Amino acid sequence: MKITGSGALNLDIIYQVPDLKGLRVAGIDLKPGRETWGSHEQAQALLAELETRGRLLTRSGGGSAANTVCALAAMGFHCHFIGSTGSGEAGSFILESMKGVDCSLVARQGRSSLCIIVMAENSRDRSMFVAPSPVRLDFSSRRLEDTLAGTDLFHMTSLIQDNGPDLQHRLISMTGRQALVSFDPGEIYAARGYDHIKRLLGETDILFSTDYEMRQIFGQADEDRIIANMLGKHCTAADKYNFFRELSTPVIAKKMGSRGAALYAAGSSFFQPAMQVREVVDNTGAGDAFNAGLISAILRGMSSREALHEAIRLAGMSLAYPGRSWINFL
Repeated sequence: MKITGSGALNLDIIYQVPDLKGLRVAGIDLKPGRETWGSHEQAQALLAELETRGRLLTRSGGGSAANTVCALAAMGFHCHFIGSTGSGEAGSFILESMKGVDCSLVARQGRSSLCIIVMAENSRDRSMFVAPSPVRLDFSSRRLEDTLAGTDLFHMTSLIQDNGPDLQHRLISMTGRQALVSFDPGEIYAARGYDHIKRLLGETDILFSTDYEMRQIFGQADEDRIIANMLGKHCTAADKYNFFRELSTPVIAKKMGSRGAALYAAGSSFFQPAMQVREVVDNTGAGDAFNAGLISAILRGMSSREALHEAIRLAGMSLAYPGRSWINFL
C-alpha cells in the first residue's frame, strides 16, 4: 500500500514553563489547547523569552501530516511526502527525522517552518505558535505525477499560504480519483472557514476534526447535515475496504480528547471512550497518532469499530512520549 502526504514540515521546539498565564510576547497570545501563527520574527522573540522563563524539553521534526506519515512508515507502509523545507541546518534536521519516508519530492528553499510548543508544568496544558514558510510545488515533475498516480491513500493537512487548497486540489486530481483522500484541516484551515476549503471537503473520504474545528468550519450544523450537504463522495475504490462496508464514504472521524472519539457516516455513527493512561507527558501529537491509527487499520482491512479502537489505542500510546519520539516504539 502506498500513502502520500501533503502538509507542513516543521521544526518542533518544545518548552516547559510553570504556567501559560501571562505569557504574551511580541503580540502573541498563547491560549491553552489552541494554535496560533505569525511571523518568524515573532517566533524568535518568543524563543528568546522562553530561554529565560522556561526549560527546553526537546526538538524534533513535526507537522501534522508529517507526523502521521512517519508513523505509517514505521508501521510498514510505503510512504511519500510532498512539500518543502528550508535549505539550512533546520531543514536537514527535519528531513533526517522523516525516517522511512520517501522525501524526494520535498524541495529545499528559504527558511524552515517553526512550531513552538509551550507546555505548562503542572496542568500539562499546551499552546502552539507556528511560524510557517510557504510550500512550493513543481507540478511539471514526472516523479510527482507517477507518485500520485500510484498512491492508495492521499493524506493532507493545512498549508499556510492562501492558495494552499488550490495546490492540494491539483494534487488530488493527479491521483486519477482512485485514491482514498483523508483530510485533517487543523486550526489554520478551520479558522478560514468552510468557503476556503469547500472544494477539498467535497473530495474528502475521511474527515478528521475536533469539536472546535468542526464549529469553525461548519458552524452549528450537525454531522448528518454536514455529510449530506457539505461533503461529497469521491473514491471509487472505497468498497474494497472492510471499513466502508459498515460506514459509507464520506466519514467524519471526530477527535474529542480525553472524552474519546466517534465516527459518523450517512445514517450511522458510534462512539468509543478514550484509553486510560497513567501519565500524560505530551499531548501535542495525539491527534496525528489517532489519524495514523485509523488510516493503518483501514488499509489493513479492519472493520470500522476495530479501526476506531486502533486509532484510540495509538493516540493513547503517544501521550507517554515527548514530541515525535512515540513513533520509535511502534
